Amino acid sequence: MTKRDQRRIDQEASDRKRRYHDLSGQVFGRLKVIHLVGVSPHGHTRWLCRCCCGTVVRADGSHLRRGASRSCGCLRRERMRDIGRSARSHGHC
Repeated sequence: MTKRDQRRIDQEASDRKRRYHDLSGQVFGRLKVIHLVGVSPHGHTRWLCRCCCGTVVRADGSHLRRGASRSCGCLRRERMRDIGRSARSHGHC
């Protein structure tokens, strides 16, 4: 991201009279925040994040802070796979 892009993003945030917390480098669940990518049409800050599995995703800052976004989707897939295994190991259909 260039300095010009960052200034534009900062300007968009201030135009919407919103201040954002710098989440860069913070970890939320399996997601590590890389940098700010912009502001959504709803006024939420959008962050580029890297999941522990290596996938890069964009997430709303509000979703990250409240725990609604914790991974790229790999966590859900793992849980579903584990649920399927435990159901089979107990003799269920």
